[in-house]
Amino acid sequence: MTNNEILSLYEGLQSVKNSGDIKFPARTTFIVVRNMKTLEPIVDAIVEAKNGLLKELGIPDEKNPGSFFIPEENRQKLAQQMEDLDNIDNNIEFKKIKWEDIEPLNLSIQAMEALYPMIEEEN
Repeated sequence: MTNNEILSLYEGLQSVKNSGDIKFPARTTFIVVRNMKTLEPIVDAIVEAKNGLLKELGIPDEKNPGSFFIPEENRQKLAQQMEDLDNIDNNIEFKKIKWEDIEPLNLSIQAMEALYPMIEEEN
């Protein structure tokens, strides 16, 4: 799973978590939370690396704290380094959710997409 896929998955799981619309069985909740805890240090490292690139190649925007202006001469280099960072592959082992535990929940497409990498495939 690439860094880009990890960020997307984590954002999707955060969205499902924050919506509060879905009540999972305790076992499923535990697995989702455990998998999110597995992702958190990787997400933190990705964000830290991206922020480091912005600080290295950008100029802080005084009007918008936390934002950066990227000079023309650094844009290509930044884009390439961000792409390289996004494409780093990670070997992550998720605890799996059994399909029968979530099938009766009538999940939204967004929720199903967020959970998909964690669902045990039926044979």
